[in-house]
Amino acid sequence: MAHIKNVLVLAVMCILAVALTQASHDGQHIHGKWPMVGQPRQDSESTWVTCDFTVSPRMRCHDCNTRLICKRVGGLLLDCPSSFAPYCNNGFCSPVPSVECA
Repeated sequence: MAHIKNVLVLAVMCILAVALTQASHDGQHIHGKWPMVGQPRQDSESTWVTCDFTVSPRMRCHDCNTRLICKRVGGLLLDCPSSFAPYCNNGFCSPVPSVECA
């Protein structure tokens, strides 16, 4: 009887482990109706370019509506969403334009 109980516990733990592993590979998880802060939005355009990873700050404005995030593999250009934060200000999308773009 104890052998059957051990087999059942092991089977349940295996099923739980598989379910948790599959849940972590589904892609971007959204809590509530807004994406997590600091994550690029799915509907924004992005382009990879070359950039110097050692230059600080690693997050900066490429132009008035595009930010540049330098990573070890290259630079990621992200368009700021036009609806609620269309301007790049100090490397972040903002509803307020920077001094250079005002």
